Amino acid sequence: MTDFEELKARCEEHHEEHKAERDEKRAERDERHAFDVAEREDRHELKEETKADSHEAERLERDEDRKDKAMGKAAEAEERADEDREELHDRFGVDEIPADNKSE
Repeated sequence: MTDFEELKARCEEHHEEHKAERDEKRAERDERHAFDVAEREDRHELKEETKADSHEAERLERDEDRKDKAMGKAAEAEERADEDREELHDRFGVDEIPADNKSE
């Protein structure tokens, strides 16, 4: 083998080694990237689930607040009606307004 052929053979061997190392590094990068993408998607899904749960909790809390408010208004209306009955009883000696005097 001539010097040129030996040099060419070494260069080809070095080139093949370099290609193999490059391909290995590329495969490692691709694997890390795939892992990162999967991790990001998992975090995103978890965030969306948490967000949905949060929205559901907020909605339930608003519904509960509305229910409490309605119950409070009903209790106030009942209390006013009781006070009106007492006033009618005290002023006129009757518990209710006669049917022909009721306002609609």
